[in-house]
This record gives sequence, structure tokens and C-alpha cells, in this order.
Amino acid sequence: MAHSLKHGWRRFKPTRDMWRNILLFGVLLFASLCVQAPATVWDGWLQRVSSGQLALLDANGSVWHGQARLSVRDVTSGERLPITPVTWQWRAADLLRGHIGWSFSVAGLPPFTLAASPLGVSASNVSVQMPVREVLDQILNAVARIGWQGDFSLNSDHWRCGWRGLCEGHAELFWRGAASDLFPGRAFGNYRLIVDATPDNTGLKLDTLSGEVQLNANGQISRQGVVQLQGMVEGDPAFVGRLPDVANRWVKRTSEPGRISFNFDSSAIRR
Repeated sequence: MAHSLKHGWRRFKPTRDMWRNILLFGVLLFASLCVQAPATVWDGWLQRVSSGQLALLDANGSVWHGQARLSVRDVTSGERLPITPVTWQWRAADLLRGHIGWSFSVAGLPPFTLAASPLGVSASNVSVQMPVREVLDQILNAVARIGWQGDFSLNSDHWRCGWRGLCEGHAELFWRGAASDLFPGRAFGNYRLIVDATPDNTGLKLDTLSGEVQLNANGQISRQGVVQLQGMVEGDPAFVGRLPDVANRWVKRTSEPGRISFNFDSSAIRR
């Protein structure tokens, strides 16, 4: 019987129409599965790229159109802490440009675009805000977890990363209303971190927009993701002089009162 089946298969020659129907069936099956893909697909992707630090709670809808609540994982309890609502909508017209894209809106802000193509992944018109405490509390370091206050705001007109991980673009991260529970009644100021990335280098520039404490620094991000930033802090000597006691790993006093230098290296946080 086995010999008969083998012999019969050899004599079987699918026609061109049969191959076309098989291909059409496969395309329709794949399209059907994609259409029915649940919103939780985004949750799985977000957890993978953030190493489990971020997740989507109560995701509903589909991968094409839906909504959820963005959350962070509390490093102490392991519980998910909801931060802000997120919505998304597939951009069908982007297929005409050779890529597949979605519009995302975080906390009701104007939507930004996330798109993928054979060249990589790109983001346009990004505008995202998050409470500073929710972000820094995820870092297992005493300096990061002293009750920081204020809001982070990330803006970028365009950012693109190839599939090899090399990125290019311009982004600005603002920290407005900076303060800390460790220094009650003391307002630090408003700050901006400018990120300029090319495939060869990612440069950093930190400056002060306004406030009692002046921060100015320059640095870079290595291809391994290590952030290095060197600069100066200036302000009221009675206040600035206490910073080396809080962050002595990175901060050093100078001979001038109210002026200290710092040399931040993110790789030291893991040690």
C-alpha cells in the first residue's frame, strides 16, 4: 500500500490553477488570522522589548484598533501599576508607501506614528508624558528612588532604527518641575536632554531651561546602551553642597562653593 501511495504521488502533477488556488488559500488563511489577532499581541511585544518592565493592562479590541492601560512593574512587589491610557489605530494608507503603520495616542495626546518596513522601524511626531516617579522607581538604585517629582515629556519628529539596531534621529526629553521628597520645599528647575543619533554615534546634551539649580552636561550612549554624561551643577552652596552626600558615586565637590562636577555612567547602576 505504501508503495502504491508513493507511486501515485509521483504521478500527481498539480496544475497551474491548482497552485494558484493553494496560494490564494494560504494568503486568505494568513489574512484571516491577522484580522482576528487580539489586542494582547501588543502587550506581548511591549513586554519583550522592555524586558518585562512595561505592559498593557485590560487590552481590548484587536491588533489593528484597540485600547489599553500602560503599566510599569513595581520592582519591590512585582505588581503592575497602571500609568496612562493608550489607544491605537492601523494606518491602511501606509501600505502604499511600502510599510505598515499604526497611530498611537498616550494619555490623550496627539497621536504619533509607529511603522515597520524592510529597512527597519520608525516613529514620527512622538509626544509622550509620564510621571518621573513612576519611571525612576523602576531603577534599583538609592539615588533613583528618593521620591523624585515632576513629569517627563519625550518629543521627537522622527526616529528610525534599522533591524541591526543602529538608529538615527533627533529627540528631546524634558523634565519639568524637578524636585525630591529628600529636599522638601526645594524646587530644582526645568531641564532638557537633547539626543542626536547617527548610525555611528549617539550624542547627549543636557541644559537648564529655568530654575534654581543649573545643570549643564554632554555625553553619549554607546552601542551597548550605556549612558555616560559629564557636566557641572551650580546653585545655592547650602543646597548644592549636600548633593555629594546623596550621590557620591557620581558627584564631586570643586574648590568653588555652589559648584560641583558629576560624571554619570549607567553601567555603574548594575553594580
